[in-house]
Amino acid sequence: MSALSSAGTFLRDQQRRTTLILIVAIVIAVVLFGALYQGFLSPFNLISIAVQTAVISLVAFGMTGVIIVRGIDLSVGSSLALCSVLGAQVLGTTGDNSLLAILTIFAVALLVSAFNGFLVAVLKVNAFMATLGMFALARGAAISISGGSAVPVENHAMVFLGQEALFGIPWSVIVTVIALVLFALLLRRTLVGRWFFAVGGNASAASASAVPGRSVQMLAFMALGLMVGVGALLTIGRAGSAQPMGGLNLEFQAITAAVIGGASLKGGRGSIVATFLGSIFVGLLSAGLSFAGVDQSLIYVYTGLLTVVAVIVSQREVIVQIRENITFFLNSLRALADRRGGKAAAAASQKHTRLDIVDVRKSFSGVEALKGVSFDVQPGEIVALMGENGAGKSTLVKVVAGNHQPTSGHIALDGAPVTFAGPEDARKAGIAVIHQHFSLVPELDVSQNMFLGQELRIGGFGPLRRKAMQRETAKLLEELEMPFKATDVVGELSVGHRQMIEIVRAVREDAWLVIMDEPTSALSSRERDHLYELIERLKQRNTAILYISHKMDEIYHLCSRAVVMRDGHVVGAPELSQIDSAGLVSMMVGRDVADVFPSVESEIGSPLVEVSGLADGHRLVNASLTVRRGEVVGLVGLMGSGRTELIRSIAGLNRASAGTVSVFEKPVAGRTLNSLANAGLAYVPEDRHDEGIFPEMTVAENMSLLWLRRTAKSGVVGGRAERGLVDAQMQRMGVRPSNPNLLIKNLSGGNQQKVVLGKWLALDPKLILLDDPTRGVDVGAKAEIHSLIMELKSKGAGVVVTSSEIPEVLGIADRIIVLRDGVTVAEHPRGVTEQQVMQDAFGDRGAENAAAAVEEQEVVR
Repeated sequence: MSALSSAGTFLRDQQRRTTLILIVAIVIAVVLFGALYQGFLSPFNLISIAVQTAVISLVAFGMTGVIIVRGIDLSVGSSLALCSVLGAQVLGTTGDNSLLAILTIFAVALLVSAFNGFLVAVLKVNAFMATLGMFALARGAAISISGGSAVPVENHAMVFLGQEALFGIPWSVIVTVIALVLFALLLRRTLVGRWFFAVGGNASAASASAVPGRSVQMLAFMALGLMVGVGALLTIGRAGSAQPMGGLNLEFQAITAAVIGGASLKGGRGSIVATFLGSIFVGLLSAGLSFAGVDQSLIYVYTGLLTVVAVIVSQREVIVQIRENITFFLNSLRALADRRGGKAAAAASQKHTRLDIVDVRKSFSGVEALKGVSFDVQPGEIVALMGENGAGKSTLVKVVAGNHQPTSGHIALDGAPVTFAGPEDARKAGIAVIHQHFSLVPELDVSQNMFLGQELRIGGFGPLRRKAMQRETAKLLEELEMPFKATDVVGELSVGHRQMIEIVRAVREDAWLVIMDEPTSALSSRERDHLYELIERLKQRNTAILYISHKMDEIYHLCSRAVVMRDGHVVGAPELSQIDSAGLVSMMVGRDVADVFPSVESEIGSPLVEVSGLADGHRLVNASLTVRRGEVVGLVGLMGSGRTELIRSIAGLNRASAGTVSVFEKPVAGRTLNSLANAGLAYVPEDRHDEGIFPEMTVAENMSLLWLRRTAKSGVVGGRAERGLVDAQMQRMGVRPSNPNLLIKNLSGGNQQKVVLGKWLALDPKLILLDDPTRGVDVGAKAEIHSLIMELKSKGAGVVVTSSEIPEVLGIADRIIVLRDGVTVAEHPRGVTEQQVMQDAFGDRGAENAAAAVEEQEVVR
C-alpha cells in the first residue's frame, strides 16, 4: 500500500512527471528509429548525436536558469557567432595566442549577457524586446567583422574540446555532463539556486524577503553567457572555423529544450535534468528524420510539430486547460439534454424561489473536499457561509457557480435538479459571484464593464451602442444611489467603488442569488458602510445573498442565519439570533477558543524603534512612534492614513524624505531589509499573495528561505538541518496539512499566512512588523496568530501590528498609535475605547462619524 502511495506521490509531482514522460519519449524514439533504420543505433551515430546535442544542452542549461528567474534570451545564437568570430580574429592578429583568444570568447559572451541582464534586471526592459535587439546587433556585428565568411581555426587549444575524446568519449559530451551536474547542484542544493526560484516565482515576495532580486537575475544571465562561451569553443572545434552564421536557431532549440523539460515561461519553475532530456529528445528527432532521408526544410516542420506535442504533454497547465475544455463541452451537452428534457428551469427569464444544495460531494485526485453538503437559500434572505480556511467554502461556491461539477449530489432550482456546464450557465440561471479579486477591466469605463461580454450592438452584429449602454447603466446607478458615473474609468475608482460595480452588474443581469466572498476585506470604513447600504437594497429587491466573511460584526449585522462548514461537512445552520459569536467559533473550529485576544504581562525594555517627524513624499507627512522591548504597539487609522507606509519605512523598504527612523539604535537610512533582518528585524507584509509566498515552491522551501541565508554560510543547503527546522516551525505554527512537500499555493489562506510568519520567526527576531497579519484568515487561525504575538512579547521582542479591524488592535496592543492623513495624531494606552480611537482617526469629521462607525461594528449577541 505504501509503495502504491509513493508511486502516486511521484506521479503527482509535476517536474518528476515531466521527467518520466521525457524518458519514456526518448526510449520510444530510440527504439522506433533503431527498428526502422539500420545503423541508427551504431556507436558512431549515437556519439555523433551526442556531439551535435552538446551545444544545445549547454546553452539550454543556462537558458533554463534565465527562464526560471522570469527572463528569456533570444540572442544566444548571435552571441555565440560574435564571440567565435572575435576569438578567431584575436587568434590571427596575436600570432596564435590561444589563451588570449579563449579569454576574448568568454569576455564577449559574458559582456553580451551582462548587458542583457542589465537591461532586464536593472532598467526593467522587457526581456523579449531587449534580447531581440541584441539578437540583431550581435549577428550583424559577426557578419561585418568576418566579412560574411568563415574564419579558419587550426590552433589545437581552440579546437580541442570540439574534436578530441577521452577513452573514446568526446570531450564535448564530458563537458556537457559536468555542466549538467554543476547546474543541477546550483539550482537544487545551493541558496543561490533557491533564490532563482523565489525571484522567478514572485519578485515582490522576494524583495519583501530580503532576496537580492536584481543580482539574482544578473547572475542567471551571466551563467547563460558562460555556457555560450563554452558552446562557442565546441562549435569552433567541430567546424574547424568560426562562422558568422553559427548558432543559427540555437535560441529556438535551447528554449524548446527548456520548455519541454517543464520550465515555465512565467518563471519560478524548471529542472536542469529535464532540460537535458528535452535537448536529447530534440536531437534524436532531428537525427532520426535525417536518417530517414527527410529534406532539411521538412525536418524543421516535423520537429516543430512533434515539439509542440511534447510541450503540450510536458506542461501540466496545458493538459489541465485541454481537460477543462473537454469537460466544459461534455457538460454543455449534458446541460442541453437537461434543458430539452425539461429538467432545468428557463433560467434567463424566471425568478427563482429557492436554491437547494443536495448531498453535494466533490473529490480531487481521490481527496474529498465536500462530504455530503446540504442546505438551502431563499430569496430575500442573507445567509452567512462560515468556516475555517480549508473547510470547503470555496469549493462549494465553485460548484454552485458552475466552475466545478459535483462528484455526486446535485444543485436544484425550485426543486428541479440542474446541470451547469460552466459559469455562463449559472449566470443565466441568475447566480452571480462577487470574488475578492475583481473581474473588471480597469481601462474601460463603468458602462463598458457593466455590459462586458453582453454588449449592445446595432443589428446584433454591428457597432457598439455606447450611448444606450451608458443610459442603461446611468439609470441603474441612480436607482441604486451609487456615488460614481457610468462614464467614470474603473481604474480611477477606489477599491470600494469597484466592489459596488461588481454588485450592480449582478443586479443588471437580474441575478436573484448573489454570492459575496469577503467583500469588505480591502474596504475602508466608509466604503464598507456604502456596501452595507447596497446589500440592504438588494435584500429589499428580494435578492438572496450568500455572504462569506470571517468578520463576526459583519455576519451579525447583515445575516439572519449561518451555514457553518468544517472539514467539508455542514456542521450546523443556526439562526444568528439564537447563538453568540463564541458558539459560532466553536462550531467552526470544533473546539472552544477560550480567549480570542490573549494578553500576557512582560517587562518593558529599551527602545527598538524610534521614528520622529517621518515623511516619505507621498502619504506620510509627520509620523512619530517609539517601540520598546516586550510591548505590542498597534497602528490604527482609516484606509490611506499611512499605516502600511510607516511599517515599510521602518523595514527600510520606503525612503524617507524628511524626519528620522532608527532601528536597534542605528539610522535606517542606507540599510537594506537584509541587513535589518540580520540585526533581528522581521517584516510580514499586508498582502501575502503579492509579497508573502512563492506559489511554485513547497511549504518547506518557503519556510526555510530566510533561515538558510543565515545558516548556509558556504551557500550549500544542508538537507537534514533544513528538514529539522521546517518540521519544528510547522509544528510551532500549527500548519495544516503537516506535509512540507506540498506546494504552498495548495494551502488555505490561513495556513499560508502561518508559513509567512514562520519564515520570519525562524530567525528569532527581536522586532516584528506585522501589517494586517490576520487579513482574510479564519477565526481559528486568527486566535493562533494572536497567541504567537503574545509568545513573542513574553520573550522580550517588540511587535508593531496593524489591522483592518480596530477591535483586534485594541485587544492585543499595549499602546495604540492613531494615524490620520500621514500624521501621528494620538497615542493611547491599552483599554482605550473604540469610539475614542475612531474619533481621533476621523478628526475634524467629528465624533458623530466615529460613533456611527463604532455602532456599525457592534457585535450582536
